[in-house]
Amino acid sequence: MPLRNIIIVIIFIFIIGGCSAAEEEKDTPMLKPSEDVDDISVKTSVWMVDWDAEKSLDDVSSSLSNVDNIILFGNYFDENEKLFTTLEGQYLIDELLQQPIRTDKQVYLSLVNDQFLEDGSTIQKSPDLIKNLMQSEETRKKHIEEIMNYAASIPIDGVEIDYEKIPEEYISSYLQFLEELSEQLSGKGLALRVVLEPSFPVEQYTLPEHIDYSIMTYNLYGMHSGPGPKTDKNFLKSLADMYSNQAATIEFALSTGGFSWKDNYVTSLSENEVEDLINVNNVTPVRDHESGALTFIYEEDKQEVEVWYADAETLTEWAKLLAEEGEYYTFSFWRAGGLSEDTLRRINQLEEVLTQKNKEET
Repeated sequence: MPLRNIIIVIIFIFIIGGCSAAEEEKDTPMLKPSEDVDDISVKTSVWMVDWDAEKSLDDVSSSLSNVDNIILFGNYFDENEKLFTTLEGQYLIDELLQQPIRTDKQVYLSLVNDQFLEDGSTIQKSPDLIKNLMQSEETRKKHIEEIMNYAASIPIDGVEIDYEKIPEEYISSYLQFLEELSEQLSGKGLALRVVLEPSFPVEQYTLPEHIDYSIMTYNLYGMHSGPGPKTDKNFLKSLADMYSNQAATIEFALSTGGFSWKDNYVTSLSENEVEDLINVNNVTPVRDHESGALTFIYEEDKQEVEVWYADAETLTEWAKLLAEEGEYYTFSFWRAGGLSEDTLRRINQLEEVLTQKNKEET
């Protein structure tokens, strides 16, 4: 074949091949980088407590403009097993509902099974109270009616049930109560959220849907134990796994502050109180790898005091781990009042913080 013809054939083959490649590229959709691949949607809630009402109000009104839900903690039971609000709790409600920040938040009234007796003593997380409230369909119905009347008297968006130490034989009745209460509240345009202890036997029970559940991730160490962090990474991973098969809406509650241990005496500390101890005693906290918490030891009255607590970075590590383990992006924070400026900023900007960490690692 003449050289001229060979060149023409080669050019023709090249053109045809190029057209085929172009057609293939045209028919195959281009993979555009998703704008959402690194962005995550985070929802946050924060508790305000009656015994630290002023500081709780201060934190929420000045620094937590981005939180989605505010939960008012200060509603208990009296000796006759009737709901009541402490004077401090009523002050908290009245003041919060007047705050400008309230207008774009969901506000929940938290009910706790602490019982205040006439002699001034308190039964914390009373199992007997739960037994009496859940023992029959009639007692459940009566309790639900009281809750509905209680909620109707206050301009709130929902109710939180924080009943703990539920006797095992009453768990089924308790879940039935939640389902019945949810239906009643929904009929009035109110939402229901429920706090569950980390020890709740979720493997044995199916949680009613259409309810938001906040799982406590703390109490690993505390008033009941020797020194240690409120939670650690293994504990968080186990909780994330435990709730992975539930169809209900699950969020995780993270605890701020910490505890100090001196002999057998345990003291609960806010983050600001921990910072005061650090400054007064001129100590340098060390971050624990297994938990992300900070710890230090100082001397008081010739005795060692050991402190464990969470700072802004600790809370971020915990939230990030839960997001990675089970794609959980909804968090509650116990509690407002006595938080550092850094922690307040971190809670307020948690979505931005977790998104940025996500981008840095991908």
